[in-house]
Amino acid sequence: MQLLSKLRLDLVPDYFVALYEQWHAILWVQLPQRCSSSCGGPSAYHPPQQLPFGLCVRCSLQVTSFGGQIMFGLLPKFAVPRVHIQHTPNQVGRSVWIQLEPECLSDVPVEECEGRLIRVMHKWPPDSGVGDGGWETTSINEPQLLGWSLVGYAPLTLYTGVPQRLNVFWIHSDLQRMPQLDVKGTPLRAVEVLTQQGSFRFEVQIRGKDCTPVCVAVEYERSDTWDKPNITLVQVSAQ
Repeated sequence: MQLLSKLRLDLVPDYFVALYEQWHAILWVQLPQRCSSSCGGPSAYHPPQQLPFGLCVRCSLQVTSFGGQIMFGLLPKFAVPRVHIQHTPNQVGRSVWIQLEPECLSDVPVEECEGRLIRVMHKWPPDSGVGDGGWETTSINEPQLLGWSLVGYAPLTLYTGVPQRLNVFWIHSDLQRMPQLDVKGTPLRAVEVLTQQGSFRFEVQIRGKDCTPVCVAVEYERSDTWDKPNITLVQVSAQ
């Protein structure tokens, strides 16, 4: 019963998908390589019934061990369940930072985690008479590395119970109408895009070692008060 209580039933679908992928890799990549080295060289061919029994057992155990890691949460996994609005004093004026909060969902940490701004979409105000009321592409359309709050742009490790904050953009009290990207090298064309009236959609992809990428979008709309923007977090299917 104690063993069953640790079983992560929510990971059952991931278990079967990853199990298939691991068995496929062993059957068509690792197994032929090991056979070529132990059964006569790369040109030697051996029917399945002539393969060394010990080698087949080792491959089966490897697949079983890999599946057990998935079922008991030993493979890294993370999600981005919320967005954070951080008010910060500056040497001159104040600023508001819009941050994503990825968190580790597995018993093992998520290594080499980093986020990228994939693109920025724009939507004109309903009463502007411009556009069709939907999201439109902008010239901010190349992936750019985002910075971790208080850390920088280098990849970091996510630990269970220790959510990190990934900066997406910020607004300064001196430039209240313009969100500014926290990317490693802001393109000049971003100024032309982000000073337009209307709403913006910042699409972000976050990756970690041995993890499925997580894609989200932060939708931003100006309000009557510059430091209280309307922010919505949207889960997006990986593309």
